[in-house]
Amino acid sequence: MLAVGLGGCATAPPSRPKRWEPALPPELGESCRKAPLGCRRAAETLAARWTTDEEAFGALKAFTAACRAGDAESCSAVDRRFTRVRSLKERPAPEYPRAAFERRLQGTWAATCTVSRTGEISGCLVEQSVPEIDPPFLEWIRAGPWQAPTLDGRAFGCEYRFWFSLTIH
Repeated sequence: MLAVGLGGCATAPPSRPKRWEPALPPELGESCRKAPLGCRRAAETLAARWTTDEEAFGALKAFTAACRAGDAESCSAVDRRFTRVRSLKERPAPEYPRAAFERRLQGTWAATCTVSRTGEISGCLVEQSVPEIDPPFLEWIRAGPWQAPTLDGRAFGCEYRFWFSLTIH
């Protein structure tokens, strides 16, 4: 028996974190470790007046960096103000190719894609290519439909990591 689990978050490890935690530039993480309150204030400013996808995603990154530095209010802001990319319809996991099953391929498969404000998927990059798995999993992701991430109820586009945990029982 094959178990395929879908998770997703912007460049986070396969164990799904409680909150959405995007990858952070090292300099942002270091800066926020030194001054988490300053990072939260910068994030609040960005979040209050964002107009571009980069500003909305930047606010998420700044809140996340301050949260990781121990600022509980920033953690709460991520949980309360942001939503992740999500599927708009219930559908089965992608087809696991017979060749992959016969090779007993297990582990994590992941791809980072661009998600637009309208939920369209483009520019997917598979992180560790597995020729038997890549086509059906990418097709499943591209088929959508997806809800774009939001900040305070307004959609924004960003890079998003889709991952699948593959286990053969």
